[in-house]
Amino acid sequence: MFSITFSPRFADLDSYGHVNNAIYATYFEMIRTEWLRHEKWVDALNDDGIIGFVIAHLEIDFLSPILFGDHVIGELGVGRIGNKSWDFNYRLRNAEKETTFATGMTTQVLIDRKKSVPIPLSEAIRGSLEKYLIPVQ
Repeated sequence: MFSITFSPRFADLDSYGHVNNAIYATYFEMIRTEWLRHEKWVDALNDDGIIGFVIAHLEIDFLSPILFGDHVIGELGVGRIGNKSWDFNYRLRNAEKETTFATGMTTQVLIDRKKSVPIPLSEAIRGSLEKYLIPVQ
């Protein structure tokens, strides 16, 4: 599992005093972006601007509210690797308690940005994803 630690910003809160549900997708994006940097995908995806990926599916299960002042551990693992797509699984959990705030999943599709069509995963991309593959239980 890849993980980062962060705290909610005041701007993330809604009128009830907890993190707004839409912000959870942004937290998943933050985790995914840090994973891309960690795995050096930023350079690979910027290679002449040809290769990229799009989010084809997003799901979130809200389990417990995140409050201002909470310290959050955001975790990312790979749930599935296909020919042209893969799934990231996420968990947001409390750094001080055994509480899971939310779980979720996104499906990414690798694309040729100039042609706007899906393309097969390269061996390098597949190898990078396999390091974070979550064992099926």
